[in-house]
Amino acid sequence: MVRLLTQARLQNYIGHEFGSWHWWMLVILLTVPWAIWYKLADKKKIVLVMARWLARIFREKELITVLFWYIRSVVDLTIWLIFADKKMWRELLPVCFLGSLLGETSDSITHHYLLWEYDYNTSVLPELLNNWVLYIVVIWLFIQWLPTKRTLGRMFGYWFMWTAVALAIERIHLKTGHIIYYQWWNMYCSYIVDWVLFSIFYLYYKLFHFEK
Repeated sequence: MVRLLTQARLQNYIGHEFGSWHWWMLVILLTVPWAIWYKLADKKKIVLVMARWLARIFREKELITVLFWYIRSVVDLTIWLIFADKKMWRELLPVCFLGSLLGETSDSITHHYLLWEYDYNTSVLPELLNNWVLYIVVIWLFIQWLPTKRTLGRMFGYWFMWTAVALAIERIHLKTGHIIYYQWWNMYCSYIVDWVLFSIFYLYYKLFHFEK
């Protein structure tokens, strides 16, 4: 059915829209300004401005940080697009939003008591991408793949697997300098917190009957 509708729309576009006067008008509006700009712009000055901008970013060590978090978020979203069951969004999004809010709360607490931080607080970008991309992807898949038979042994193994994944992700950030620990905080603290957080997500999912 979807394929037939797509074919019908394509045929309608080719038969009635493609090559019409308003189609050519859109092509002109999209191409002519760029052609005029390319013809009149001072290419050497543009290159110089871009070079100075990139040099300033490199000097401030911002580019590598931005690229790291953007690339990681692209990887996160790619994993979500491949593996996530989008039909479960009604039951999974409330749990994901809870996780993101808990992430924002923990960031505020750790900033106040200076237990750890991202990239020496060079930008708010790491926190936003961590709390509203990575957390959502991890929690979505964690709830989606819950064992059908939830015996104590199966659930313990499932928790162990996901806390190991979370710890491995954090260790990568720690080793690359994108997370910095302070005072008494260490990987053991993070590991304990991961067990608590995954338990909270599961209990929230069960107690409020999001499961279909």
